[in-house]
Amino acid sequence: MKAFVDAKAFYDAMKKVSGALHRSAPPMLEQIRVDFEDGVCRLTASDITLWLIAEIPAEGDSFSFVFSNTANAVRACQFFSGRMTAELHSEKKDMRVLLSAEGKTGEFPVNSVELWPECPCEPPKQHYILDAPALLDRIKKVKYATRICESKPALAGVRFDGKHVWCVDGYRLAVNDDDSLNVEQSFILPSNALTHLKAFDAGETELTVGAKYAVFAAEGIKLLIRRLVPSDNLQLETAVPQQSTETYPVNRKKLLEAIRYLDGCSRGMKAPYVFFDGKALVLRNGNSEYSVFLDVEGKCEIQYAFDLPYMKDALEQFAGEETIRISVISKFAPIVIRSDSSNTALLLPVRMRDDWRWNAA
Repeated sequence: MKAFVDAKAFYDAMKKVSGALHRSAPPMLEQIRVDFEDGVCRLTASDITLWLIAEIPAEGDSFSFVFSNTANAVRACQFFSGRMTAELHSEKKDMRVLLSAEGKTGEFPVNSVELWPECPCEPPKQHYILDAPALLDRIKKVKYATRICESKPALAGVRFDGKHVWCVDGYRLAVNDDDSLNVEQSFILPSNALTHLKAFDAGETELTVGAKYAVFAAEGIKLLIRRLVPSDNLQLETAVPQQSTETYPVNRKKLLEAIRYLDGCSRGMKAPYVFFDGKALVLRNGNSEYSVFLDVEGKCEIQYAFDLPYMKDALEQFAGEETIRISVISKFAPIVIRSDSSNTALLLPVRMRDDWRWNAA
């Protein structure tokens, strides 16, 4: 059996889908599946929870196989150009594919697709058009507020709710708003699977959402992701306090410089907590104390403490912003950070005893 494709297109497609390969209990899912059918060459990577598929034009016979060592094939194909031939040879249980183009050849052992899981298909309930790279940029801003939790898998997900794209891990929350995508019914997708949106080019990408899966599709590329089941009834409107006792603007760059200084002084600490006394940020490491004066405008009487790495992550969400606003209700209430654009971050304070600020309760 023999088929023909453009060598560069085949290599580019392999590079795109190979990013979705992971270690898997069925070793077959650590490799790329290739199907030649009806004038199309389809390359697929899957881990059962997602399917990343790239399609390119092809000619010739219809046949399928799974590479035994995808890395070796990718390594060889980067040197191929022009019209490439793929020939499948099978003798009993021994299957091999011969790839050749302009005098260069590579012969690789392959496996049958008999045990490969088929890509699921379901009727869509929601339909949207979006720009995949722009959506990925939004996701990158908020995905720091996720964590792996076996009992609550939704904490590792990105939540799509109206114009909001947001994440929450039980200790912090991050939100990015944009009217370019406004979903009718909320859903949650695993943040790690969404990193594969990098396989899409700028332009129109179709998003369809069904009962169990969400599918991103553009010309020649498709990403199907299994939805996460919500483990809570958390609503964004109730999770983020809308009122505050104090709100004051802060220069983001200066605050980040202060946090980085204290971070450098926290070496060896398992839980570096920073105390804000209304004028300065203070950190104690052993018998040493470090502080940075913080120029804050307006009323600033509530003292509170926070986890240093969490604050550092939150400030990165506001990259490019000159000024942010910090809102607090009390030393025990969530700390809310907002900007004039579309970002909101929330982190829980560290609860300190009144008699000694450094004694974390």
